[in-house]
Amino acid sequence: MPAIGFAFVALILGPQLGSISGAVFRGLFEAPFPFNLISLGVFAFWLVVAGVVVFGVLRLILNLGFPRGWWEAALRLTRFAAANGLVYGHEESVAYPGSVFQVGTRRVAERRLSSAAGRHTEIGNYRYVVESSGENKTVTVHRWGYIAVGLDRNMPHMLLDSRANDCSVFGIRSSNLPIQFDRDQVLSLEGDFDRHFTLYAPQEYERDALYVFTPDLMALLIDEAGGFDVEIVDDTMFIYSATPFDLLSPATYERMRAIVATVGAKTLHQTARYADERVGDRLRNEVAPPGRRLRRRTPWLAIVLGVAITAWWIWDTFFSSLF
Repeated sequence: MPAIGFAFVALILGPQLGSISGAVFRGLFEAPFPFNLISLGVFAFWLVVAGVVVFGVLRLILNLGFPRGWWEAALRLTRFAAANGLVYGHEESVAYPGSVFQVGTRRVAERRLSSAAGRHTEIGNYRYVVESSGENKTVTVHRWGYIAVGLDRNMPHMLLDSRANDCSVFGIRSSNLPIQFDRDQVLSLEGDFDRHFTLYAPQEYERDALYVFTPDLMALLIDEAGGFDVEIVDDTMFIYSATPFDLLSPATYERMRAIVATVGAKTLHQTARYADERVGDRLRNEVAPPGRRLRRRTPWLAIVLGVAITAWWIWDTFFSSLF
């Protein structure tokens, strides 16, 4: 409304604005004392009001979308990246093959720091949106923290679902990951490893998984990444955090360095000479199609409920009146 009023006044008084302003200024300065002070005081008051309005509008425009603290954090991370040979980015689209990156819409890395040279290593926070269908549409925003470490070889799709961050309803545990996989791909390992992680590997790739997840690597995973989900897909290892990382905290980078130096280094060592025997040529850095992706779980409960609701609707609409 103020903008419309200002536009109306400017349209009506625009051609005469110069002469009116000149007359006002002459009246202010030529009025007898003390009326000239009153006029100047009124003019100064409205000048201050106009300045406050302009300042408020400019501040609103500058803060539009992101508050000042967001830009301050971006500046700090930009300087941090420049001082450590990293590349900083925010609100960038993501197209990684990991399971977390395959659901929802508007998938972006809110903030991420990646290596500028050498082996690809990245830490960041990821966001995606899930919209429900129907009349009362709801929008849910999901956020994850992630670490990505590049590998030298393409690997079968393997997933370590941490039991520490699973959801529990009436004692029934379920994974917090957005994609669920068939349970017939679960591989049981020795020791107490199954109490910390659930390992998924494609069928007929059990020996390949044991080749990678040796007892010493499993011990490192329990000690260093027990609260994270770990996924190996194609030539990248992803480590997922159910809560975003605090990228302004030194402790975050100390934890990342420890994980990369232990779990990452050991995984690189275990996978450096891997070759899928089903391909037939060890020089070809690829995995046969059956091992490239885990099979997703079929939501039988949702299907049965959907069929039951549909059958009830057909009965109630077309046949109940006949009986």
